[in-house]
Amino acid sequence: MNTQLLFAIETELSAGNPVMLATIIERAGSVPRGIGTSMTVSLNGAQTGTVGGGSLEFRVRQDAADLLQSGSSAVKHYEIHSDEKTVYSGAVTILFRPVAGESGRVLCAEMRAAIHAGQEDYLVCELLKDRALESSVLSSETLCKAFNLAGAPQETQTVYGEKTWLIEPILPQPRVILLGGGHVAQCMARQLALLEYRVWVVEDRAEFAKAELFPMAERIVCCDYTAAEPLLNMTKRDHAIVMSRGHETDFQILRWLLRSPADYIGCIGSKKKISLTKERLLADGLTNEQIERLHAPVGLAIGAETPAEIAVSIAAQMIQYLSNKNRVC
Repeated sequence: MNTQLLFAIETELSAGNPVMLATIIERAGSVPRGIGTSMTVSLNGAQTGTVGGGSLEFRVRQDAADLLQSGSSAVKHYEIHSDEKTVYSGAVTILFRPVAGESGRVLCAEMRAAIHAGQEDYLVCELLKDRALESSVLSSETLCKAFNLAGAPQETQTVYGEKTWLIEPILPQPRVILLGGGHVAQCMARQLALLEYRVWVVEDRAEFAKAELFPMAERIVCCDYTAAEPLLNMTKRDHAIVMSRGHETDFQILRWLLRSPADYIGCIGSKKKISLTKERLLADGLTNEQIERLHAPVGLAIGAETPAEIAVSIAAQMIQYLSNKNRVC
């Protein structure tokens, strides 16, 4: 469950309307989206999110609308056959859960509180053969004790035993931190907003740390780059792109950033600059393993030249990286 879907559900509930939450709980073969991917469907047919598009999504949307009329939960299986319009061929199982009334508002309030607090909370429901029982929110500590887990899961998963449970992390949208506020960063922020990332900007020059340059940014931090680390509270879900005003500031950022738990780390620059920076980082005590995490020069090699083109190449590389990572996982 992410903030975009939660907002869509809250909007419908505030208008007194029920909403259907449709979630992929099983997949087989070649399918466009993974387990845990969800979308919402309202009474008027409005949709937020996607479970794969095309004919699959059309069928899911129709079933969601029908189930919403009766307020019923259901589990449905869908085959996807390749044809001239799609390369996919496989199957998905979708769980439909209506969210309505006071119980729905309480559930949303609990999820919203978890996101605001930055907690690792989970949306949990018991799965039956053809439907699901009521969903509830559990803390990571309660979850691990209840299901005898060694650690809280980072992805949606199904736990089997005497009963079957669906466990979904309640997470904010991923955060991308732009370390630098120049022309490429300004284009990058617009591109990331289109991809529904939360954008933070860190810049040590006051004239580039302005809200009018980054109207889509969640937060703009103006400080010395060497003082940024404790202000950011980096997590393993964060991504960071270094594009500061010079080689020295890039080095000062990377020497702490590559020691952080951040997932994707990129740095703009020429091959010569990156090579020299890596040599300095090794001399500074970073390991080869830490330095190998760096995507640099950042971006796919598509011949990008303008700031806007460079932003597209970086966004494309991030999409590729995350797609490959999820495929391995």
